[in-house]
Amino acid sequence: VLANPSLNALEAVREFKENLQPNDVIVFTPKGEMIRLPIHATVLDFAFKIHTDVGSAAIGARVNQKVETLDHELRSGDTVEVLTSRKAQPTKDWLRYVRTARAKDYIKYARKLQRKEVIDQGKALFQWKAGKYGVNEDHPVMQELLAYFVIPNEEEFYYLLGSHKIDTQK
Repeated sequence: VLANPSLNALEAVREFKENLQPNDVIVFTPKGEMIRLPIHATVLDFAFKIHTDVGSAAIGARVNQKVETLDHELRSGDTVEVLTSRKAQPTKDWLRYVRTARAKDYIKYARKLQRKEVIDQGKALFQWKAGKYGVNEDHPVMQELLAYFVIPNEEEFYYLLGSHKIDTQK
């Protein structure tokens, strides 16, 4: 616009889009901040580019005032507003449709923390239930439990127990 003040707003946007690098997508926040992303970037990539807290709490977005899912591919010129929820958490499926390394790395990190938390819950549950019988994780019956449930190691046992895939009554 500064180089050619005779352009109107629509012509300026069109010229701006033509001058973009072919491997980049330029999108905007609702406040007009410009965000550069790789081609084929999704709403989720945008959310993680804004902040990891925004990305990990994302549930969708308004793209050009239209509600879209997290896997929606962004195009240059889109205005994106991320919708979040305190209850949202990164899922394994998210890795299928993010394109940026930042988003992939954080999703993997968050999933690792989630798994550790479930393992800790499973271990606490086991200690509480087994403690009634005087059994702990060092007790020989632990190997029998792993064999009974066909589980390769204690960590996986605690994970399955913490995620309620093993009935505590068994």
